[in-house]
Amino acid sequence: MQHCTAPSPAPRHAERLAQMAHLADCGARGFRGNVALSSMVRLPRQQRVQAALEVVRKSVRYRGEATEVLTPAAVTLERGYGDCTDMAILLGALLRAVGVPVRLRLLRKPNEAKATHVAAEALSELGAWQLLDPTPQPAWRWVPVTQPPPAAVGA
Repeated sequence: MQHCTAPSPAPRHAERLAQMAHLADCGARGFRGNVALSSMVRLPRQQRVQAALEVVRKSVRYRGEATEVLTPAAVTLERGYGDCTDMAILLGALLRAVGVPVRLRLLRKPNEAKATHVAAEALSELGAWQLLDPTPQPAWRWVPVTQPPPAAVGA
């Protein structure tokens, strides 16, 4: 199995998204072949999305960080806690591992300019992106910082 390491922090949104996508991609490669996930692959896409979201919500306790550190998906799952970024990377890795196109999004509160939250978006079978927030925070509070990238983070 390939070892996933977190790249150094980046100040720009595009670079930060690229680093998170790298960790989700690396995590997905590590999760492929997992017996528990192999049964999910046969489910319809929306059920795979809900199952992956449930795994993250049940397995990882939300805990904020004073300083942002990007954590590999397997590490977050193993330690059982993480911030919104860690949880979104893990969700992205699980979704990619079961064949669901996913991208990570930087979000902000409606009245602020700075990104303070991260979530994932999964591509539905109808071609629409569905915002998925694995944290206990209500997703309706957040809006995208920038327009989404034109391509999905693979599948």
